[in-house]
Amino acid sequence: MKNVLLTFLIITIFSSCEIDEVGVSALKGKWQWESTEGGMAAHIYDTPASTGKKIELEIKKDKEFVESTNEKVTSTGTYNFKKEKCIHDHSEKSVLVLSTGKELMIESLDAEYLVLSDENYDGLTYRYRRKTDTTSFVGTQKLISYILRVQQS
Repeated sequence: MKNVLLTFLIITIFSSCEIDEVGVSALKGKWQWESTEGGMAAHIYDTPASTGKKIELEIKKDKEFVESTNEKVTSTGTYNFKKEKCIHDHSEKSVLVLSTGKELMIESLDAEYLVLSDENYDGLTYRYRRKTDTTSFVGTQKLISYILRVQQS
């Protein structure tokens, strides 16, 4: 029984999740932009190295976001979610709706990566990697260590 509980807890912590009021905590944090790709005939492939831009997206739990380019704030506002049918795979997915007018479909989200799209057939896909926060990593390590100790006793 303890093995089942441990497995369930670890999967819950590190698996992808559907975005709703509860799932905001999975999206919350700082995300470092890694690439943008797509466009007509998939001719666009931009990265920080090719553009000279270091873009960071911070999603706050209080429904606020901050976007920075090269460590200067370029956009702030609030966000919300709605559900839409994805034109790529026809599944229902969450859309991140920013107060700036941008709407970005959450194509995938896990503990390490966030992939957003502008939901157009010749549109763009934006890939972000979670910036590691050593305190949350240490907290997760402590939680797993505690679970393993409980399991052994």
